[in-house]
Amino acid sequence: MSCDVFISYRRKDGSYPTMFLYHDLIEAGYNVFYDVANIRNGEFPKLIEENLISCTDFLLVVTESTFSEKIFDENDWVHKEIKLALELNKNIVPIFVGGTIIPDNIPEDISKVCDYNGVNQFDPQMIHDINKKIFKEYLRAPFHSLDLMGKARLRCSIYDATYGDEFKRLRIQAENAFSSDMDVLNRYIHKDKKYNVLDVGCAYGFVGASRFNGEPFSNIVGIDKNEKCILKAKEINTDSRFSYYVSDIEANDFDEKIKSIMTENQIEEFDVIYIALVIHHLKEPVSFLKNVRKLLSQNGIIIIRGSDDGSKLAYNDDGLMKSIIELTLGVSDVSDRYNGRKIFSQLKKAGFADVEIFSYMRDISSMDFDDRENLFNESFSYRINYVRREYEADPNSLQKRNNFLEMEELLAKFQERFYDSTFWYCEYDYIGVAKK
Repeated sequence: MSCDVFISYRRKDGSYPTMFLYHDLIEAGYNVFYDVANIRNGEFPKLIEENLISCTDFLLVVTESTFSEKIFDENDWVHKEIKLALELNKNIVPIFVGGTIIPDNIPEDISKVCDYNGVNQFDPQMIHDINKKIFKEYLRAPFHSLDLMGKARLRCSIYDATYGDEFKRLRIQAENAFSSDMDVLNRYIHKDKKYNVLDVGCAYGFVGASRFNGEPFSNIVGIDKNEKCILKAKEINTDSRFSYYVSDIEANDFDEKIKSIMTENQIEEFDVIYIALVIHHLKEPVSFLKNVRKLLSQNGIIIIRGSDDGSKLAYNDDGLMKSIIELTLGVSDVSDRYNGRKIFSQLKKAGFADVEIFSYMRDISSMDFDDRENLFNESFSYRINYVRREYEADPNSLQKRNNFLEMEELLAKFQERFYDSTFWYCEYDYIGVAKK
């Protein structure tokens, strides 16, 4: 086991800045060790030692609780990590959150940490820019990219629409976003025209079948790389205007494949390219958008619906939501959980014009029991799939087993909150629309 960057932090008040730091490091191509499972025994000491030995850079997130009384306990993990990093002569970079400092009265065996230059992180709104500065000026590990707001991921996500109970959840998701999608479509679609539509990442076809069943839409082509999804979509939707094909949009032969599909359906260009909750799974979203732009007619539009974990707010949840999001981010090859904020930049970089972003808030204040349950299932239940699949791939890993068990427990507790009259939750859908 090895890593480029080791992050040390205290969970009490360091989880929030560390979560964004980790995400930006992954986006920039670093291999990162980030303890999100709070493991206290078993393999944990071994994992700490292995990753600290292998890492190039040691990032110490300094918050108010970092050097609290706990630091004087030799068995305190933050104490142990700093001590080992000093002994191994690692490149130590303190990150001072909110104007914090390292006090003078700290244990002697870690006192040399005061000698290292650090970065002040005062403004939460500038967190990504500050992280860029850290990567560029302080890290010794080679970086792959500093474009944190639109650069490609190194790998596509491990999401699988046929895993677990995704068939049911995707149907709920399609129903929940119907009004926001139709609001956008009604702004741009004219009833006296005919439109050829490309539905990218159509999965089982739930979204396309409900949005594009009106008269203006003459040919709707749905593509998805999952063959089982495409077979099911064909079975569910027998409308002759709809056709479904297996196609990996990031494969080398995509251009050839899509041209063949267009020829088969006598389509020269698409008037609408529709992409719902797909872009955050891609390893190179901007490159893909540049590619599909060539398929649009001169007056055609592209519509991208995305989500962003940063838009989710909860009150009276005892930190459950934040812990669930952190565990999700800790999974290797998880999808980009903060892509909603990037859609505008991604469309611009891909050469699209007249980019507009629409946002739609959903909150539980006026929802009944069933609607609350559906919203929870849409936004959180699937996260167990990420940690379960990672554990299944490495069943001997105590850390991955504990991640899975912790996620199960957190989700069960959080779901109960959705039925509590004193609990409040909201989230936003983001829809980007642009012209060729």
